Amino acid sequence: MSELQHARLLYLHEAIFSRTDTVLVLEFIAGGDLFDKYVDSNYSVTERTLSSTVRQVCEGLDFMHRKNYVHMDVKPENVMFVSTSGSDCKLIDFGLSQRLEQGRSFTANFGSLEYLSPEMVSKEPCGCSTDLWALGVLCHIMLTGLAPFGGEAVQQRFQAIRDCKFSFDSEMWAHVSDTAKDFIARLIVALPTQRMTAEQCLNHPWLNMSPREERFDVRLHPISLRQRIAESRRFRETVLPIGRLAHCGTCQDASNNDNSLSVRLDRQPEAPRILDQLRSVTQATGSSLSFSVRFNGYPEPTPVWTLNDVPINESDSSVVVRTKLGETTVNVPSLNEKHQGTWSVRVVNQSGRAEDSARVSVKKSTSSVAVSEKPADLAPIIQLPPLSQMVVPGTNARFHAVVTSAASRPSVRWCRDGRPLELSDRCRVYAEGSEHVLEIVQATAADCGEYSLKASSIYGEAVATVTLALSAPGPSPRFRSGPLDVTAIEGQATRLECFLDRSAGAWDRVRWLKNRSEELISTDRIEVQADKETGHCMLRFKTTLQQDCAVYTCRAEGRHGLDDVECALRVRAVSSQQQPMPTLPQLVLKRVPQFSAKLRDTAVDLESTFSLACSVSGQPRPIVRWYHAGRPINSGGKFVVKNVGDFQELLVLNCTQAELGEFSAVAFNMAGEATTTCRVIEAERPPPMDVRIPKFTRTLSSQTVEQGQTVLLIAEASGQPSPAFKWEKDGLELLDDDPFVPARVQAESPEPGKTRLTIHGVTRADEGLYRVLAFNTYGRTKHSAFLWVANDSSSTAKRAVAAGAAEPSAESASATQNSATDYSSEPMRIEQPLPRILEIDEGDSLLLETKIFVAEGRAIAMWTKGSREITYGPRHRVTRSGMSYSLAIDRVMLSDSGCYTLSLQTADDKCQTQCRVEVSPKRRGSRASALLSATASARSSRSASIDQQSTISEATTTAGIVEELRRESLDVMIQKEMARDRRRESQIAAASGGEFAGIAGLSIMDDTKSVSAFVDEVMGLAITMATLEMMDDGHSDPEAL
Repeated sequence: MSELQHARLLYLHEAIFSRTDTVLVLEFIAGGDLFDKYVDSNYSVTERTLSSTVRQVCEGLDFMHRKNYVHMDVKPENVMFVSTSGSDCKLIDFGLSQRLEQGRSFTANFGSLEYLSPEMVSKEPCGCSTDLWALGVLCHIMLTGLAPFGGEAVQQRFQAIRDCKFSFDSEMWAHVSDTAKDFIARLIVALPTQRMTAEQCLNHPWLNMSPREERFDVRLHPISLRQRIAESRRFRETVLPIGRLAHCGTCQDASNNDNSLSVRLDRQPEAPRILDQLRSVTQATGSSLSFSVRFNGYPEPTPVWTLNDVPINESDSSVVVRTKLGETTVNVPSLNEKHQGTWSVRVVNQSGRAEDSARVSVKKSTSSVAVSEKPADLAPIIQLPPLSQMVVPGTNARFHAVVTSAASRPSVRWCRDGRPLELSDRCRVYAEGSEHVLEIVQATAADCGEYSLKASSIYGEAVATVTLALSAPGPSPRFRSGPLDVTAIEGQATRLECFLDRSAGAWDRVRWLKNRSEELISTDRIEVQADKETGHCMLRFKTTLQQDCAVYTCRAEGRHGLDDVECALRVRAVSSQQQPMPTLPQLVLKRVPQFSAKLRDTAVDLESTFSLACSVSGQPRPIVRWYHAGRPINSGGKFVVKNVGDFQELLVLNCTQAELGEFSAVAFNMAGEATTTCRVIEAERPPPMDVRIPKFTRTLSSQTVEQGQTVLLIAEASGQPSPAFKWEKDGLELLDDDPFVPARVQAESPEPGKTRLTIHGVTRADEGLYRVLAFNTYGRTKHSAFLWVANDSSSTAKRAVAAGAAEPSAESASATQNSATDYSSEPMRIEQPLPRILEIDEGDSLLLETKIFVAEGRAIAMWTKGSREITYGPRHRVTRSGMSYSLAIDRVMLSDSGCYTLSLQTADDKCQTQCRVEVSPKRRGSRASALLSATASARSSRSASIDQQSTISEATTTAGIVEELRRESLDVMIQKEMARDRRRESQIAAASGGEFAGIAGLSIMDDTKSVSAFVDEVMGLAITMATLEMMDDGHSDPEAL
């Protein structure tokens, strides 16, 4: 949007970017959209009012197309009026707008199918003509209330759009003029190359209707037509019109819209067009001649210069021809008689040609020729002279002028009191094309005086003089909004309006100037108004004439300063012989610099390198100067200045105390300046971090108790930060809110670094292996102990449990062993070990199974792959049945290769068995081929009317393969998440010096919530995988894909 600055396009003031959001500061317009205006019963709808609106839309589209942009979403909802009372409108919502680049494609959601063109629904290349099709549909709807192509289903509507069959025979067209029908018929055309361009639309009679034709002023919309238009609108909520752009714009609607199409852009061939006309000149021998012409077209046209119909020979050293993208120039350093004649330029491409010519007359130069004999029409002209300024002390003063010449470019210089100005940081001069600007920065009393602009050439000189004065300190008048450029039709009434900001300084008088020189006053034909209460300023032409074509300036003057705004008025003739409009100065689009990303305060380390960056935009491109503590910075030494487009960066090398302080970046151009400032301070060095992984200082010990007693298990651990604790029984976590954990089992941490587990009224169900885990941000550790519950309640040798009891004495242990069952009398043994090596193909199922004898006591089983623990989850099924322990994976992947270990641990014994799994890659596309074969078979079965059972069998086969692909894509997503966890584990290990490897927390498979978060992405990936595999096998049948 920053490149599309036009009166008929919504203006973008600023774009603000953050990590999560993008904020667009847009021009505020509150007149409602085209639907709002036309369903209002108080608004008189005629062909003339609709033609005026469509003309403004065409002006916006013509500007976009000249810049090689397409809007791609032209519809009534995206045409908004500036105010409720006026007729000026703008195109909005550039969410689908694209730059025309050969072969560029994008996917977008189109909420309004009525405006889709045949090339869009047929997935053919789109271009500028796509916008013109939508414009024709817009006119059709606004004139009749109905879309030209309908259908109950989407495919029916698409087919109607492809056929492009409609007529004007319906009674709804009885009130519409033939000119309007012709305009629509030239836009709603199936072939894009046969549609009118935006420029041709602007020249169509319907958009240039005469004010004398009363048939265009007949009110169009009866009640029934208004009802049809009201029913067809998309927005029904009652919000401010501009709010729809924020809440219901194309970008916002994309996530809630199913009308998604893939669009491929292709710039359509365009005949060449010459943008600058050549003008005949008369020059003296020995002088220089230069012609420069800008042109456009696609493919890029080839320019050819001729003199008297003879092509310019490149070997002719007296003529220099230069050509760059879109522009060609011919220079003659020294004219002589052979250069006299007709100079022509012809630009040609495969789509057509364009030609322009001018007459060059060469006269002999004699020393006796007086200055007065020089052709007056070749002397420089100050078309728009600068205006005198009165500014508040300390603010900037700016003088702007436009200088033109029919001959070679004149020499322009600024003077003060007759002497050339010396340029400095406080005295800036800009030149862009024919525009020249002098800016005095922070004007003081010493800067007051007379300034002059002198434009000179060999044919004469032009001078304009202005003054600079200082006003009394205080708020100066300021315009809140300026008038828009207007193209009026000869004979019509025209109004130029602007508004002063009432919250700004007071003003004494308002003047309207024509071409900055002629002050306008109220006459019988011209009305000048300025309302003190509202700040409304107006210049009204009751009848617009050709002589009114000019640049108009509205200037507000007060005792504390002045302000002015400008606009251009163009008048289009209505005579049978179309006359060209008078030439107005081609002003450069000016926009005050704005920092979209500003400097930020920074804390840096001494003797380090730091950078300050900002981003600035403006038109013309601003010049950026860097300052440190008010002193300018030049690139070199410790400072490196980088400018890449709008991005500005300052590098400060080997920072010392001298480089700390305030930095500022000042951006300025001929429209104004902007400043951003930051402070750089020395960073405080943080104290060294005390980091320690948890370590048990008091451990658990195995115990034997009798039923009904109270057991207290206590552990203590140190660490920094202080560790947290978690209790497990037989590998399952004991949670407070777990319904399977009885209320008599309580885990608590009475103080940092301590934890205890209390079991009231011990029963046989409480017997097992208890584990306590201590963990903090940097690691974890664990400790285990067995709790046995004795069968003989009368035994006197049972151990009394004390909090944090130490290891039992020999006598106590002996009594315990005599009174309780000896669970460790027989060691564990592996009855059936895992295979040493197992080879398996990718995609097959894996089953690892072993049998291990364990005595009557409890044992904890743990499966690991390398150093990573494997727990039950969507991909891994870990089960135990008696002596059997198994690990199953439904579909293995290449990443499942590795060493798998099953470890069993009791209080005083441990054993393990290992298996090396090798996964061989599969041949890609086999299941996709099966899916294609099954699909084709099922289709063949249906077409041949084979028995229903066979069809169901084929469909079942297809569904099974799709389900298989879905599971594989799920495996891919889970594996990606597991890889992310491994990287996080490695980063933590690296941050701690490699001491805490493998302690970064539980496997991602312990958190099934992280898997379910990928469901939507997984389903889309499954479809993509199936399609890609089929294409890899060489299948190209679109229906099968």
